[in-house]
Amino acid sequence: MSNVYLRMHNFIRMKELMDCLEQYNDLHIIGISSDGTLDFQCLQAKQVDVLVIEVDHCLHEFQQLLKNYEAFIRVHRMQILPLFQELSNEAIRLLLQYELSSFLVEPITSEMIVSALRKESRVQAFEDKVCWSPDIFATNVLLELGLPMHLYGFAYIKSCAELLLEEADRLHTQMQEVYEACARKYETTSSSVEKCIRTAINYAYRRQPEKICIYNDKPTSSQIILFVSERLRLYHRR
Repeated sequence: MSNVYLRMHNFIRMKELMDCLEQYNDLHIIGISSDGTLDFQCLQAKQVDVLVIEVDHCLHEFQQLLKNYEAFIRVHRMQILPLFQELSNEAIRLLLQYELSSFLVEPITSEMIVSALRKESRVQAFEDKVCWSPDIFATNVLLELGLPMHLYGFAYIKSCAELLLEEADRLHTQMQEVYEACARKYETTSSSVEKCIRTAINYAYRRQPEKICIYNDKPTSSQIILFVSERLRLYHRR
């Protein structure tokens, strides 16, 4: 079971979400708030697993929260599920900087929030119980996304994610450089790598869009590679 804390300004959405969560026995709301400073010692005492937080357009409050409590969040392995009004470049920068792999962007429904919470809960519980090699772990992440193992793009995405993981400054790494490094590994061209990755994503999107649409829409090649790389990074830290 995952303990969930809701920090939301939209009271209608909060009520709908609370009603929706009553249907599931693996998620438990342990606290709610609409404004004011979050008491992280209280969150620790309540053993909160996931903090769901609505993020304003300006992002200032969210950025300050992450900055002030980054160490606490890492030590106690508390997951944060931000709900964005829009996915701006600044929002993406914060997600990468603070290594947040899950988020939702408007329009958001209660069902989407529950789905994201349950996915995080299942993934964390499963990963805590098994011991995989990084290669097998990456393969399973790609299969979770519905990506086809028989296409070249599958191997290219995995290699690109692993290469990106090795970069010291992932925020400013140009994806074209990653494609070129992957191409050298497989003795092909960067354009071929990029094309095969797009083909694999298109294949998954046509057949199982609910798996591949990690950000509420058809993802780009860069988004998928960043997502897999982030999952790998978290796995290496275990």
